[in-house]
Amino acid sequence: MKREDGKAIGLWVDMETAKRIDRIAKKVGISKSSLARNLVMVGLEDAEILDKLGILSLGLLIMRTKEHLGQLIEEGKRQIAEA
Repeated sequence: MKREDGKAIGLWVDMETAKRIDRIAKKVGISKSSLARNLVMVGLEDAEILDKLGILSLGLLIMRTKEHLGQLIEEGKRQIAEA
């Protein structure tokens, strides 16, 4: 893809994710930017397939539930540690 055929977007990730991207990009011999672009494109294609199947909303609900449960577990651990 030529630069003038696209648009730059900003992307923030946590340090652990940045390290993982860096490691894989080095391993396969491409830039971190190229790897991130490829990952976004693959993820977008997957999301479009899920949307066509009518299960994208279910996937998002599962992700949110998983995040919420993780937060509840961490809160429970903190309360136990403080007791």
